[in-house]
This record gives sequence, C-alpha cells and structure tokens, in this order.
Amino acid sequence: MVKSKKKITFGDVQSAAVNNSESEFIFNEIKTEINNIDSDLIGAFDEIQKLHEVWQNELII
Repeated sequence: MVKSKKKITFGDVQSAAVNNSESEFIFNEIKTEINNIDSDLIGAFDEIQKLHEVWQNELII
C-alpha cells in the first residue's frame, strides 16, 4: 500500500523558514519572485483584455 504524501502548504514553508535565517532569506527571495510573476501575469491579462475589446469594438463591426 502506498502512503499518500502530506501536501506542503505555504504556511509550512514559511514556518520552516522562520526557524533558519538562511532559509528565511531564500524563502523571501522566492516569495518576491512569485509576486513579480503574478504581477506580470495580471498585467499581461489586462493587455489581452484591452486587445480583445479593440478587436470586438473596431474590427467586428
């Protein structure tokens, strides 16, 4: 029988990082990169929506 692996949560990683200063630094760097990627994706989605509106309003008429 295969044991199911415990799902590691963001909180688990954060708790582990707090207990080790080097891990905390790495955790914060990764968190910053994830936030940057998230911002980039949101910006890209907004641009796609604008282009879609232009396409619908100006090119389909």
